Amino acid sequence: MDHEIESRTLQYIQKKLPQNTFAIVRMTWFYDGEVDNVEEVRIIDEGQETIDGFLDAMKAAVEAGADVSIISPYDPEDIGLEEQ
Repeated sequence: MDHEIESRTLQYIQKKLPQNTFAIVRMTWFYDGEVDNVEEVRIIDEGQETIDGFLDAMKAAVEAGADVSIISPYDPEDIGLEEQ
């Protein structure tokens, strides 16, 4: 079986979350075209450092072939996510 990376999705939902929660992120990882692993994390809001680390992690996940779903109370543009 070849290991061609298919196009992956990034989903963003803007929704109010509990205080001090920056985002809830679910990453779905694939192997040979099948779901291999699902991870879900709550990211605590600690200011600009949170945004910087979040962007690096999301970019790495998508480039590695994960589908990423994000729920956050912030406008996507305010945390560095731009529509592509």
